[in-house]
Amino acid sequence: MAGKTLLSKATILTARSLMALSTAITIVLWFDMDVTGFTILGIDPGQKLDEGTISVLVFLSISLVVNWVSDVTSNGMFSLFSGVKPISEMCDITIERSYIAQIKERVGVLEGLVAKFQVDNSDAELMRIVKLINSNVNEILTGMDELDKSGWWFSLYARFYVVGWYLAVPLGMAAFATFLLYHA
Repeated sequence: MAGKTLLSKATILTARSLMALSTAITIVLWFDMDVTGFTILGIDPGQKLDEGTISVLVFLSISLVVNWVSDVTSNGMFSLFSGVKPISEMCDITIERSYIAQIKERVGVLEGLVAKFQVDNSDAELMRIVKLINSNVNEILTGMDELDKSGWWFSLYARFYVVGWYLAVPLGMAAFATFLLYHA
């Protein structure tokens, strides 16, 4: 947004690590896989694997929450949760580039027509200019409607990306893996 990433590399890396560890734990416990003989750096962890795994899950979960809150605070993204900002305030709009280009083109046409009106204002020419202005204004309004629609989808995706994929999903997977560790 506005040339900045929504989330820092630390947040993304922590979320991915938490998801990978949670998925591995879930697969091992869900399918009741035998991990005897499994060694970490040549050491058989035995019963300490559960305690160590839970410790890493808790550490990664806390780290994710801290990194995520820091990113949301530093980027001023609390508006994602409180209301919809105008799309012009949200980003430098690269997704809707074609609409922005069309709007700028139409405004340029309007400026040219106004300049021409000031130089030559015969009645027939005036009617033609008014019709052209009306046509261009209608096209601008249509483009703005499309921009608003695409802004809504962009806002929905941003919420899913920030809140869902990089907070709720990893924390949910970690909670499920922790549940399986205690009840398996």
